[in-house]
Amino acid sequence: MNRTSPFFCFNCKRALIAVVIAAVASVIALRANFREPKVLGPAEWPTTVQGVVKDILTRLSEKDKATVRNTKLEDLIQFHHTWGMAIRNYYGLWRGNDAVIRDACGRACHPDDVSMLIIVAVWRQLQK
Repeated sequence: MNRTSPFFCFNCKRALIAVVIAAVASVIALRANFREPKVLGPAEWPTTVQGVVKDILTRLSEKDKATVRNTKLEDLIQFHHTWGMAIRNYYGLWRGNDAVIRDACGRACHPDDVSMLIIVAVWRQLQK
């Protein structure tokens, strides 16, 4: 690499890092704002997708609601590894909350699928 390469320039590297950080910031913002100091235990788990959606809507800030509302349906997948993981952990989808899983899918299905169905349900509610 020569000295004129943007990857040689220290300030250019910093600028590139800043762009990457800004790009992922909106994706992780929902998870950061959704974090809870604990996870729900079985006695506290909502038993329906609508129960989870209602709980999420009470926890999201207006800014986060706007972010979800303004995201295209086909782009909601960007939240799978961040907000989706927070949903799976907080609502016990990996720890036996079979009632929500059955409500979401009508049968046993993967917690990753359930969290995406919940994200879509939140999105649909915010479109009203």
